[in-house]
Amino acid sequence: MNSTRSAVLLVGLVVLAGCLSGTPLTSGTSDDTDRGDAARTGTVNVYVSDQPNAIEAFSHLNVTITEVGLRTAGDADVEANVSGNASMNASSDGNATAANASGNGSAEIDGEADAEAEADGEWRTYDVDDRRVDLTELLGANATLLGNVSVPEGTYTGVYVEVSEVNGTLKGGERVNVKLPSDRLRVHDRFTVGGEGESEVDFVFDMTVFEAGGSGKYVLKPVAEESGVDQPFRAVATADAGVRARFVGPVEAGERATVKVTGPGGPVAEAAVYVNGERAGTTGGDGTVTVVLPDGERSVNLRVETRGSGEATATTSLDLAVRFGVGGDAAGGAAGSGGASGDDASAGAGASANAGTSAGANGSGESDAEVGADANATVSVGT
Repeated sequence: MNSTRSAVLLVGLVVLAGCLSGTPLTSGTSDDTDRGDAARTGTVNVYVSDQPNAIEAFSHLNVTITEVGLRTAGDADVEANVSGNASMNASSDGNATAANASGNGSAEIDGEADAEAEADGEWRTYDVDDRRVDLTELLGANATLLGNVSVPEGTYTGVYVEVSEVNGTLKGGERVNVKLPSDRLRVHDRFTVGGEGESEVDFVFDMTVFEAGGSGKYVLKPVAEESGVDQPFRAVATADAGVRARFVGPVEAGERATVKVTGPGGPVAEAAVYVNGERAGTTGGDGTVTVVLPDGERSVNLRVETRGSGEATATTSLDLAVRFGVGGDAAGGAAGSGGASGDDASAGAGASANAGTSAGANGSGESDAEVGADANATVSVGT
């Protein structure tokens, strides 16, 4: 006898000004042992993004990340960053240039410049299980989640990602060697977890590949000005089953919004959509359904269910997030809108085919938030 298997696509397209939750990565190497009172902890959601530079020459640029590290603030301030201006050491072969290295914070990729700064704090390291990301899918504001790091509350002054392997393929099919001046790419950015700050923060680690002096040699480096806890981003994820869900058109609290569900064969009909746990509708033949987003709430959770045949029930979740700037440009959005746009500024908001939303400071905007099958997505809107 055949029974029905329910493959659940969890799409938490959330309109909020709050934080995310997630499963902590492997705990850090520093001692967190209880010394009488339970240690107070917070969460740092670490994302990786790519600033367009020479990436347009690549069909794929796969970077394998084995570890992330967070540096705690010492008793003294970090001397290397007192000016608040970015500095970057990007040269390993004499041809590299320190492009795009302005902004608040500094980036280091040669592992030598901040020995004095490290003396006042300590690095806490976390495994990310050899996570491979393709930087060609992470252009502009697109970012992918490496993991949710559970850390002691306090102030942190830097983040690094440890890269074990880089595989690059140009659009013409040629495989190229992309240099890493150091296995650890670092950025300096001061932020606080817990205490007077948020107990959960999103840290975007931005990196870029550039051609060294037009030589045909490529170097991967971090980008200080696009990294940190205040960076707007759109989360991107793809799951194995190939079913996707996204908002189409405007997304505003208290208004109607359209959700579209597609699969490898095209639109998915009869997918059930739930808003805050209550069934709101079912997709039609074109894979879309219109739902009403509640007004006056910090978060709105949507769940999409699709069904197939089989004897087992499988549910997989994947957390995503999108954050937007307030009162200014965000991810290439119109000046003063506080919103985000697609990767191509001329295409306007929501032009990207990846997970994303465009929202102004009033909590409205457009979303093209796309996630993989059996995934849990979150869309955050600045207020």
